[in-house]
Order: sequence, then structure tokens, then C-alpha cells
Amino acid sequence: MKSIKLKISLIANVIAIICLIVLGIISFIFTKKALNHEVVKAETNYVKVAEKSMRDFKSLHTHSLEQLSQAILRLPYNELNTQEKLMENTGDLLKTVRDINSYLAVYIAQSNGELIVSDPDAIVKA
Repeated sequence: MKSIKLKISLIANVIAIICLIVLGIISFIFTKKALNHEVVKAETNYVKVAEKSMRDFKSLHTHSLEQLSQAILRLPYNELNTQEKLMENTGDLLKTVRDINSYLAVYIAQSNGELIVSDPDAIVKA
């Protein structure tokens, strides 16, 4: 009788061990898939946030620079036709735009390669 009880107990323990191993493997597989899904979702969200930040940055600064160009173009041509007049009439405007937007420098490039800058020290010559 002891032998039968021992055999049944041993068989039951082996079945329980096998069931626990199978349950552990299945649980590991599902947890791994769920964790991978959540990591991919989180990384995708990080990329979306970064993309939106870059778009917002670009649109804000593009709008700001368009406003600057419109302000300069509203000046009469005779106030912009020489480099000296251009510096005299737009210098304060360039400095103001630089300070308001926290830019390192704001400049106007001329066709001859000369720059009219808000801060000459901010432009590094190559």
C-alpha cells in the first residue's frame, strides 16, 4: 500500500512540476511580448514628441524671421540701398529680434557676401 501511495504521490508531483514549468514558459512568452509592445509604444511616443517639438520650433522661428523680413521690406528703398544705410536703419531692429527670440545672432546676407549682423562677435569667420 505504501508503494502505491508513493507512486501516486510521485506521479502527482511530476505532473505538478510539468504543469508549473509549462505555466512558467507560457507566462514568460506572454510577458515578453507585452513588454516588447510597451517598449515599442513608448519609443514611438518619444519620437512623435521630438518630431512635434522640431516642427513647433521650425514654425515659430520661421514665422519670426518672416516677420523680420517684412519689417525690413517696409522700409523705403533709399534707406536700404547702401551698406551703411542698411546697417544704420536695420541694426537696432536686428538687435531687438535677436534679444527677443534669444538668438545668437541675426544677420542680413548681401549678394556680395557681406553680412549685416546684430552682433559681430557671434559670427565665426571660416
